[in-house]
Amino acid sequence: MKYLLAPWREEYVRKLAHKTGCIFCEALNLKDDTRAFILFRGKFNFIILNKFPYNPGHLMIAPYLHLSHF
Repeated sequence: MKYLLAPWREEYVRKLAHKTGCIFCEALNLKDDTRAFILFRGKFNFIILNKFPYNPGHLMIAPYLHLSHF
């Protein structure tokens, strides 16, 4: 297999060129968890569904804080 084809991601890739900023902050600022695909908000992080996943049910756990290193 030379290429991984995911045509459903085309919408995301086309919009990406016009966006700036953090995709996670953008989702948090929506305040509508259903629209933002946020499943859980914890004390230090949140769980969000990948809008254009390669595999069904792909989850991401993201921290609220932006850090340049660990």
